[in-house]
Amino acid sequence: MAELPTVRWGIVATGMISEWFVTDIMKPNWPGKSANHVVQAIGSSSLEKCQTFLQKHVTPAKPSVQPALYGSYQEVYDDPNVDCVYIGTPHSFHKQNCLDAIKAGKNVLCEKPFTMNAKEAEEVFEAAAEKQVFIMEAMWTRFYPLMKTLQSLLHEKEELGTIYRMFCDFGMDVDIPSLPASSRYKDVSLGAGSLLDIGIYSLTWGLSTLSDKRGDAAEDPEVSSTQTLEHGGIDTSSSVLLRYKSNGRQGVCSSTFNYPGRSDFARIEGSKGHIIVHGETPSSPEGFTLHLKSGGMEEHYNFEKPGRGFFWEADAVAHDLKAGRKQNSTVPWAETLRVMRIMDGVRKRGGARFTGVDDCAGIGFERHAEPKETKAAMSTTTATTIVPSKANIGVYTNPAHDLWVADALPSKEEVEKGESLQPGEVTIGIKSTGICGSDVHFWHAGRIGPMVVEDTHVLGHESAGIVVAKHPSVTTHNVGDRVAVEPNIICGECEPCLTGKYNGCENVAFRSTPPVPGLLRRYVNHPAVWCHKIGNMSYEDGALLEPLSVALAGMQRANITLGDSVLVCGAGPIGLVTLACVKAAGAEPIVITDIDEGRLKFAKDFCPSVRTHKVEFSDTPEEFARKVVDKADGVEPAVTMECTGVESSISGAIHASKFGGKVFVIGVGRPEIKLPFMRLSTREVDLQFQYRYANTWPRAIRLLQGGVIDLKKLVTHRFTLENAIEAFKVAADAKQGGIKVMIQSMDEGEK
Repeated sequence: MAELPTVRWGIVATGMISEWFVTDIMKPNWPGKSANHVVQAIGSSSLEKCQTFLQKHVTPAKPSVQPALYGSYQEVYDDPNVDCVYIGTPHSFHKQNCLDAIKAGKNVLCEKPFTMNAKEAEEVFEAAAEKQVFIMEAMWTRFYPLMKTLQSLLHEKEELGTIYRMFCDFGMDVDIPSLPASSRYKDVSLGAGSLLDIGIYSLTWGLSTLSDKRGDAAEDPEVSSTQTLEHGGIDTSSSVLLRYKSNGRQGVCSSTFNYPGRSDFARIEGSKGHIIVHGETPSSPEGFTLHLKSGGMEEHYNFEKPGRGFFWEADAVAHDLKAGRKQNSTVPWAETLRVMRIMDGVRKRGGARFTGVDDCAGIGFERHAEPKETKAAMSTTTATTIVPSKANIGVYTNPAHDLWVADALPSKEEVEKGESLQPGEVTIGIKSTGICGSDVHFWHAGRIGPMVVEDTHVLGHESAGIVVAKHPSVTTHNVGDRVAVEPNIICGECEPCLTGKYNGCENVAFRSTPPVPGLLRRYVNHPAVWCHKIGNMSYEDGALLEPLSVALAGMQRANITLGDSVLVCGAGPIGLVTLACVKAAGAEPIVITDIDEGRLKFAKDFCPSVRTHKVEFSDTPEEFARKVVDKADGVEPAVTMECTGVESSISGAIHASKFGGKVFVIGVGRPEIKLPFMRLSTREVDLQFQYRYANTWPRAIRLLQGGVIDLKKLVTHRFTLENAIEAFKVAADAKQGGIKVMIQSMDEGEK
C-alpha cells in the first residue's frame, strides 16, 4: 500500500473556525481517510492564546509532534517546517494574510469567504501564480462524500431526470444588537452580514446542484437578488435567484441572521422526483432522501461524520501538494472568483458595503432583460409539429357583465408559425378547463376585492392540455407532452419569489385575474416552467390539479395529522377537494357543512364516512358550534378548513374549535368582517389564512396518479368550448347541481 501523504500545518489564528479545523485533522481516523496531518505551528496575537489553544485542542489528541507556538502570524509563515498555512482569521484579514504567506513561499488554505470581494481575490491569485505556490479557498462542504454522491446522482446517473430548480436556506438566530461593537457579526469593516458568512453556503449548494461544471468550464448563471439591511448596514437577510439561460434551471439561495434555519435545508427538483438534503446546517450536511415520482420506497442516504468534516478538504490539499498542483479541481481559482463576483453583485444591488474596503469591485453576472426578437426571427426558429386544426376562440367578460365566445390570441396562423412565442414559452392546446367560482364572480360582480374587470377580459385558470409548439430555448418539454398549466407567471426577483413563497409574488401575472387574460381559450402561450407534465393522466384530472393545489397548500400549513378531528365548512368544489385531502390524511371524525342539502348529499356519496350538517341561517355561531360538535359525537374539531369565507361560518368554526385548535381559512370573503376575538384569545385558537399556492403541483400530480385521491366524481357537467355560455349558466346556478363544470376542446377520441 502506498504511503499516505503528510502535511505539516501552520495554523493562523486561534478562533472558533481554527478550533474546528484542528480538532478534525487531529482525529486518528475518519471515513475515506487518505492523508496524515500534523499541527506544526500555531500563531496568534499572543502566546497566551496559543498556549490555551494547544491545551484544549491539540494536547488531548496526544500528537507525536509538539507544535511551535508563535505570538505573531509572520513567524508561522517563516517557519521552514510548515508545508501549508491554514488561515482562520475574519474575512477582512484574508487578503493580507494570504499575501504575507505567499510572499514567504508558503502554500495556503484560506477559510471562506476567500476575500471581501473579487478584486481582492484576483490580487491574491496573481501573487500565488507568480510565486508558484498552492492556494485554495476552504469551502469544506464541497469535499463531503455526501456532496460527491449527490452530484453523481444528479449529473452522472441523472436520478432526478431533468433538473428544474433548487432551494437552499441557511438561517441563524443572531441577536446582533446585544453583541459588542468589535464582533465580526456587528463590525461592517470585518465583513459583517449573512451573505459572506453563511449565504455563501446556500450559493454553493445552488451552483453545485444545478450544474456539474466548475470554474471556467461552468456556465455563468443570471443573477437577481435582494437584501435587508439593519443595524447600521448589516445584511441580516439575503436572497439570491440563479437562472441558467441554457436550460432554464433556477435556484433560490437565501440566508438570514434573524431566524434559525430548518434541518431539511435544501430541496432539488427534477422531472423524475426530488431530493431533500438535511443536516445541522447547510455547511455541515448529514444525509439526503430521494423521492421519485414513480412511487416506491424513499431512498435514504446517510453519511458517517465523526467530526465536523474539515478533514476531507485537508486530505484533498495533501494530495494536491504531493502531486505538485497549484490549484484544486473541486475548488479551482476560477470557481472562487465566480462566487465572489456573484456576491459582489448581490451587495451592489442590495446596498451592503464594507467600511474601508475597495468595495464591490469587478462585479459580474448582472441580470439583463431578454433581447426582444422580431416576429420574423422567431418564426424561423420555432419547432411546431402539431398543426392546429381549428381557430383559436376564448370566453370573455367585461365591466358590463356580458359573457361571450369570440376569436382569441394567439391566432391559428401564429400558432402554426410560432410567431408569438417568447423565449422559455410553449404553446398549449387547452383541452379541458374547470370553471372556478372566481370566474363566475368576475362575470357577475366584475371584481374580487382589489382585482377589477376594467376591460374585455378572458376567464379561466384551471386548465390542462397538450404542447403544440415550443420556442427553441425550451429544452424541458417536447411537442406532444400532456401538461397541466400552473396559472401564475412570477417575477422571480421579489422576496417571496426568492424565498420559495412565490404565491406572494409582488409582481405576479395570474391567469384570469384582471388584467391578465385567462386560459379559457383553445390555444395559450405560457412559460414552460409552469407547465407540469402529467403523463397519461386525463385532461380532466389535469384541470383538477389547480383546485387540488389550493387544498394541498392549506393542508400543508394546517398540518393535519392522523386522527385529527376536522371540520370542513362549505361543500363546494374547494370544500369537497379539501374533504378528499383530509380523509386521505387520516382525519377522523370529519364533519362537513353547507347551506345546500343537495351538496351535502353529494359530499356523503363522495366520502361515505363524513358526517354532514346543514347550516341554518337562524343559528347563532354558538348554536352552529354545538350542532357541529354533536355531529362528531362530542369531539371538538382540532382543525377547521373554512372554505366559504363567510363571516358567520368563520365565527361558528372558532366557537366549535377545541382549546388550542386551528381555523384555517381558504375561502374568500368580504374585505372586512367581525370575529369573536375573546373566543380566539381565551381558547388559544389559531386563525390562519391562505393565498393561492406554491410548490404544490408535483405533489398533486403524484396523489392523482397514485390513486391516493380520486376527484373524478366532482365533474358533474361537461360542455364544449363553443358552448361555454351554457356551462357558465350551470356553474352559476346552484339549483342545477353543478359541482365542477368542465369546458372542453377535444378532438375525437381524446380524453
